[in-house]
Amino acid sequence: MYQDDRLEGVFKCIVEAYIQTAEPVGSRTVSRMYPGGLSPASIRNVMADLEDMGYIQQPHTSAGRIPTALGYRYYVDRMITQEAKRPADLPDAHETLARAQDIEDVAETASIMGCSEGSVKTHCSRANHALAAALKARGITL
Repeated sequence: MYQDDRLEGVFKCIVEAYIQTAEPVGSRTVSRMYPGGLSPASIRNVMADLEDMGYIQQPHTSAGRIPTALGYRYYVDRMITQEAKRPADLPDAHETLARAQDIEDVAETASIMGCSEGSVKTHCSRANHALAAALKARGITL
């Protein structure tokens, strides 16, 4: 991504909103988050540029946008400070989550680590449904 404050600002809003909600992010959501006061129409133009560059994608026609693997890589490598990547006072995620007994423990741990509880529950619920469907397809019931 070339250095353009507007592109990077909109892109950062998209990634952070998607991380929090696990839902595609629309231009109206970005316009509320973006400190520069851009209109949803201007944001849609920036989103189109970001999509052409491969940093975001639109999962289906009327959806908002989500980051691509390239977009996440850019976000992690260039937009997050080293301290934000792994503060020393945060517990080790693998160790802590291995001790979790149920979804409430996972949500609490994730909240301590900076994730929203609702987002974690949504991801856990989707994973649970996907696992149940995979097991059912193989004739396994619990």
